[in-house]
Amino acid sequence: MSQRPDPNRPVTEAAHPGAARLEELPTRALVELMNDEDARVAPAVRGELDAIAQAIDAIAARLRDGGRLFYVGAGTSGRLGVLDASECPPTFGTPPELVQGLIAGGEAALTRAREGAEDAEEPAREELRARGLAARDAVVGISASGTTPFVRAALDHARSVGALTVALSCNRDTPLARAAAIAIAPVVGPEVVAGSTRLKAGTATKLVLNLLSTGVMVRLGRVQGHYMVDLRATNQKLRERAERMVAELCSVSRERARELLAAHGNSVRAAVAAHGGAAASGGAAPGVARPPAAAGWIAGIDGGGSKTAIALAAPVGSERAVAPLRLAQPCNFASDFEGALAAVEEALAVASAASDRPSAPLAALVVAAAGTGDPQLRARAIERLRARGLAERVALLHDAAPLLTASAPDAAGVALLSGTGSFAFGRDRSGATARAGGLGALLGDDGSAYELGRAALRAAARAADGRGAKLALVRSVFAAVGSDEARAIVRYAWELRSPARIAELAPLVTQAADAGDPTAQRLVERAANELALMAKTVARALVWKGRLPLLLSGGVFDHAPTLRRSVVAALQGMGVAVDVLPNGDAAQGALALARELQAGRLDAARWFPD
Repeated sequence: MSQRPDPNRPVTEAAHPGAARLEELPTRALVELMNDEDARVAPAVRGELDAIAQAIDAIAARLRDGGRLFYVGAGTSGRLGVLDASECPPTFGTPPELVQGLIAGGEAALTRAREGAEDAEEPAREELRARGLAARDAVVGISASGTTPFVRAALDHARSVGALTVALSCNRDTPLARAAAIAIAPVVGPEVVAGSTRLKAGTATKLVLNLLSTGVMVRLGRVQGHYMVDLRATNQKLRERAERMVAELCSVSRERARELLAAHGNSVRAAVAAHGGAAASGGAAPGVARPPAAAGWIAGIDGGGSKTAIALAAPVGSERAVAPLRLAQPCNFASDFEGALAAVEEALAVASAASDRPSAPLAALVVAAAGTGDPQLRARAIERLRARGLAERVALLHDAAPLLTASAPDAAGVALLSGTGSFAFGRDRSGATARAGGLGALLGDDGSAYELGRAALRAAARAADGRGAKLALVRSVFAAVGSDEARAIVRYAWELRSPARIAELAPLVTQAADAGDPTAQRLVERAANELALMAKTVARALVWKGRLPLLLSGGVFDHAPTLRRSVVAALQGMGVAVDVLPNGDAAQGALALARELQAGRLDAARWFPD
């Protein structure tokens, strides 16, 4: 006697009418039945193309603004999200932080099922807090049933901070869909093995994720024509693929392609751009005539410990406007010299492709980036940038210069930066400059995200060792580490290692401080005092008269209004009256400095009080 369908049961949990006696089918009939069911997947996905396209455009817009993409799932759904995220760096050359996969139960759940983990809601929120989820990010919640509590909690938290929310499930009108701004629901019907959503539902999920990540990367300019020009050539197969791409795009021999790659850090995009090929000029096929180079294009780049932004301007008199682009890629010449050079080239290549700029060198390029305080390092970087033929005139400045230029009248005041690193820079109306801090992670970076993240790990390690209280901050670090053992925390810190990764823990401190944790509050107060002292030191060196125009910039200030207020209060306590100015677009500030360089008016040395 056949069972009547339960209207309250999700389709993904329903019994398949043709599989009631699956074990009695001959093997050939069994695989035919499964294959027939698989044929339903692609049409189901096709029915969701409008929603998928909407999600691609919305996610790409967040990533252009420096945001990140998070996939969140449990079980098979979580593993598929992690898989798609892990494939983005080698395929599209993205930094690992740009697309991230979160699975209920943590990394251990990738190889061994931890089914109960999907029912826990708070770990999803804690994990997203630990990763500093912000309004400019996007979260795709993946759940075949559309009911998984871990995933639903992640979307609820994402919505609470203003992040973009996308739901991917294989049932309609689910709690997950109702929690998201965009819902994607390829309904593939009951599974041959009832409830085994690793089958059709898993296939549909993989197809949708393929569309999402590839579509987003195409929209971000990381694909030219049909070429993955940002791939990372990490093995012999990929090195040969890179050589073939350069040879085809530039119409050169494989030997010449190999030389171009070697001269440009094995970057296909940079090698093709240097040769004047398709990846630099909008994807024209090899052998197609290109328009003559137009003089007068200029660019300004603003780089930091976790992102790079570029503003590109067409020649004076042109009607063309190019919107600033933001890439989630670090540009710090002190911590990663070659990586910073690659970030500059990639930013130029992506912006050029988006604007159809001719492949000729720019008239002027200003790069304002972290880690440029050492004059010898600056000279070496400028030499390398010039050698690559990027621009006729090149200037390298620190990352406070464009901020002051874009934000302060006459570019006069003090910029206090607290991101991965920290420092203060000031300039008076006569052009005299002064700076404090910026001594790097080993001896400096007081009040930075790195210092806050390191302090959080230290507090957790002490508490795990029995020398501190296990309050909110410590518990959140335990959750991020996945352990409350001191040795596990030490291993975790060593695995993170880089200042940028440790800096990602800073939101744990500021959030715990806002919640009243006294340990976190002391850490925030200490950071505020150190940052205020930097600003006061610069103001005193400039002999500033009257109220001090102050800019507060960087990831820590962006996400911690309490710290902003504490810095201002600390300065007032030190006898410094300030006017906090709104931050302008630093990439546009770098572009304004590039105009000065083009006109021969920029004295880069005056921005460095060495």
